[in-house]
Amino acid sequence: GTIKVTVPHIYDVLETSYPPTDGAFQPKYAQIIRDICQMIRDDGGFFTINIYPWFTYKANPGVISLDYALLKESHTVDGVTYNLMTAQLAAVRAALLKLDATFTEANLPIVVGETGWPTAGHADATVSNAATYINNAAQMGIDGLIDMFLFEAFDEPSKTAIPGTLQDNTEEKNFGLLEQSGTPKYDVPS
Repeated sequence: GTIKVTVPHIYDVLETSYPPTDGAFQPKYAQIIRDICQMIRDDGGFFTINIYPWFTYKANPGVISLDYALLKESHTVDGVTYNLMTAQLAAVRAALLKLDATFTEANLPIVVGETGWPTAGHADATVSNAATYINNAAQMGIDGLIDMFLFEAFDEPSKTAIPGTLQDNTEEKNFGLLEQSGTPKYDVPS
């Protein structure tokens, strides 16, 4: 076996994400991300980014549609068709390539370290919407389009939001695929 190292990054390390081809990291993070990525690339590892279309949707009311955030619809930008997650991944790839032309998919694959949708705390944080999002995201993984980790297995009733972010205490406690008892909230493809 082998051991690989990665560093999970939050999506907010990007300064620009739209259009996806203009993706760029915030200048204050660029050098450290470049250094980390060179080590990960040389180790044969992958770049890990946490992507939450939920937070993008919530931060852009009236701009990002619910169906786009739920990965139910796609938009074409500069001749390329994306759902919100693939647009965000394309922006990350563009940002990586701006740091170093060798940060290609072959040399530095991208893995989504966390993605999910809350089931409480907002009018659109429902079990039905979470099931739609998770099932659409999981299908992308099953189809081999994206490697990802779903966030998270269980609700966390004692979790709190990070002050100064788009997080909400109730939402943060309710990203689980399962209730704390282990009861599934909805079916997830395998």
